[in-house]
Amino acid sequence: MLIYRTAVASADIQIIRELANQIWREHYPTIISQEQIEYMLTRRFTYDRVKEQLQQGVIYEIINDGNRDIGYLSYEKDVDNSAVNLHQIYILLSEHGKGYGQATLNRVMDYGRKQNLQTAELYVNKNNTKAIKAYKRAGFVIVQELVMDIGNGFIRDDYKMQRSLIDE
Repeated sequence: MLIYRTAVASADIQIIRELANQIWREHYPTIISQEQIEYMLTRRFTYDRVKEQLQQGVIYEIINDGNRDIGYLSYEKDVDNSAVNLHQIYILLSEHGKGYGQATLNRVMDYGRKQNLQTAELYVNKNNTKAIKAYKRAGFVIVQELVMDIGNGFIRDDYKMQRSLIDE
């Protein structure tokens, strides 16, 4: 059984940063360059950046399998678009294939339903075929392509995926 611990303390932010560094370096080398991985980690996962997101209402949760922390997620309520925006679900590579990703995705969608939101939305790298397959299995569809300059000569090349929360 998974345990989700809402990140609020400095120690939680440090755990998220450590998990991000490990998971990104395990998972992304077949998707983006090592240089882009390092660039994104240094931009997205500074202590101050995570703390700022928490202060802005982004919910971070640490995923624990009952014995150890195995991943984290972040999401937020977008009232203007009546959506829950899933920013991240990252689980240690050694824990893939155990249903933890789907369980965590269901947790986010349940949150959206409880908040009376109509859709769940996320962005995923176009080359992250494993994640795209999992999201499609959960009912998400591709609704938009996004190519964006993120600086230092790197681009973000993503799909926006979405699914309804009210048809169930």
